Amino acid sequence: MCHLVMRCVAAQSAGLARAGGVATASASEDALAAGFMAVFRYVPVFGTIVPNYGTYVVRPLDALFSPVEQRLMGLVLTHPDRDFGTLELLKHMGSSRSSGSNVLGRWVASGLLRERRVGNQRRLSANRDFLLFPELRKIVVKTVGLAEPLCAALEPIAASLSEAFIFGSVATGSDTSESDIDVALVGDVDLFTVSPLIDQAEQVLGRRVHVNIYGQEEWSAEGDSVLAKIKHGPRLDLMETLRGQTR
Repeated sequence: MCHLVMRCVAAQSAGLARAGGVATASASEDALAAGFMAVFRYVPVFGTIVPNYGTYVVRPLDALFSPVEQRLMGLVLTHPDRDFGTLELLKHMGSSRSSGSNVLGRWVASGLLRERRVGNQRRLSANRDFLLFPELRKIVVKTVGLAEPLCAALEPIAASLSEAFIFGSVATGSDTSESDIDVALVGDVDLFTVSPLIDQAEQVLGRRVHVNIYGQEEWSAEGDSVLAKIKHGPRLDLMETLRGQTR
C-alpha cells in the first residue's frame, strides 16, 4: 500500500517537473495528497460486517460425550428394561451407519450394553450390572435423558416458579419404562397453563408425566404428611437447568 502511494506521489512530482514547475514544500504536499487520493479512489468501502453465528449453548455432558453418544444415553439409560433394534438406535442417534455402529460396538465391548439375538435380529439393552450404570443413569436423568427435555417444555413458565423438581421412583432410581415421571411445581401457575407444556414433554420423553402444582402458601403449610414426604424425600432439582435455559 505504501509503495503504491509513493509511486503515485512520484508520478505527481514528475508531472510538475515536466510542466516546468518548481517542487516547493507546498507542491510536495499537494502531490502527496493527490497520491493518496489516487490510491483510495480505488479502495472500496465495505463498512463493518458483524457475522451472526447465533448462540451455541455448551451443556454439561458436552465435556464428556459426543452429541451422538448423548442421544444414545438419553434413550437406553432411561429405559433400562427395554431392548432396541440396531436400526432403531442408529436412527435415534442421528449418525451415519458406520460411526453409529462403532459407538454401539464400543458400548457392547465395554459392557454398558447387552447384546442378544432374536432370530437374525440383534437386540441391545442397557446393562444394569455395569459397574458405572447407577452413576451414568443419574447423570443422564439430570441432563439429556429427562431434566433438559422437561425444562425445555417448562421454560415459558420458569419465571413464575420458585421450585421445580422430580420426585418419586425416578428420583430414587427404582422406576421402569412404564413408571410415571412425578414432577412438583411451586409458584404462581395453574394446571390450565401447565398441561399443554407437560403434553409436549411427554411426546419428547415417550413417558407419562404426572405433575403436582402448589401455590406458595400451600407449599409452606405444615401438617400435611403427603406434602412432607414430597418435600423431604429424594428429588432431582430442575431449577438450575431452568435458570440456565432462560439466561
